[in-house]
Amino acid sequence: MFRRCLCCLGPLKPGDVDYDKRCLDVLFDGQPLVNRINLARSAPSTAKLLSISGVQEKKAIVLDGGILRLAQKGELSHFFAKPIGLSKHKKMALMPANEHLSMQLAWQVFGIEVATNALIRVGEGDFAYLCKRYDLIGEQRLKQEDFAALLGKTSATDGTFYKYKGSYLELFEVLREVPTYKIESRKLFELIVFNYLISNGDVHLKNFALLERQTGDYGLSPAFDLLNTRLHIEDKTFALDGLLPAELRKGKVKAQFYKLADLAALPISWVNRCFKRFLSEGVNQRVEALVNSSFLDEKTKRQYIQLFQSRRNKLLR
Repeated sequence: MFRRCLCCLGPLKPGDVDYDKRCLDVLFDGQPLVNRINLARSAPSTAKLLSISGVQEKKAIVLDGGILRLAQKGELSHFFAKPIGLSKHKKMALMPANEHLSMQLAWQVFGIEVATNALIRVGEGDFAYLCKRYDLIGEQRLKQEDFAALLGKTSATDGTFYKYKGSYLELFEVLREVPTYKIESRKLFELIVFNYLISNGDVHLKNFALLERQTGDYGLSPAFDLLNTRLHIEDKTFALDGLLPAELRKGKVKAQFYKLADLAALPISWVNRCFKRFLSEGVNQRVEALVNSSFLDEKTKRQYIQLFQSRRNKLLR
């Protein structure tokens, strides 16, 4: 039986338990875990079946001498975990594996910086998704602001679904205030294209954030909450109203991506290279290989690949 690392999805060596040595170093400072954390499947969500938001409850987790445990009130957590949710969405038991795979694809195949993540065993046959906090330097917490807050959008100003209001162009307009806009805008564009390719229809304003750096300036935070939502729900192509404001939303999706890039002042030569790399046959093959190494079941692996190839084909036209 092929034994895979619950972090990188690579093969495990004899003697490895769940994680290879490199991943143990990255995740748990080299400490082998001595417990299986007790995380029951989370209670039924009150979230409407129009989005994934709120379905997976986040649990604050502390690493304490090789032991993962729930954080106590007021205690600084090192991770958060998402156990399997109990809602009416499809394939809920596979949501942790879906998010883990999507995050690994972003990092390993597309070169997108993501929060360090893994799966963790929480019961007989169950996994939870585990994500290491990236806003901690030792015990110091870095400042972070999501784009809903940066745009001044709240439930009071824009209603219950405020985080879904607007277009992705607005993200770039906010990002222009960052001195390293030339670099950060390219990262943002790549992340939006990636989410389109994996059928993530729940990439709302709170899924993007600016993170304080140790130097005191700000840049995009590592990516988080990456998920192929179409495996669980028939949602929209884009969580926001569109890539562009309605009056600029013309032509096929690839034309809209190019218009977005133009308005964001991204060089056309770079945009062409970005699409060439993301849509290359080599990347396509690596996506298939990593999906097939994931902890999804065989039917869902095929669905994930089919959805990816369908979106890829739309951008190849």
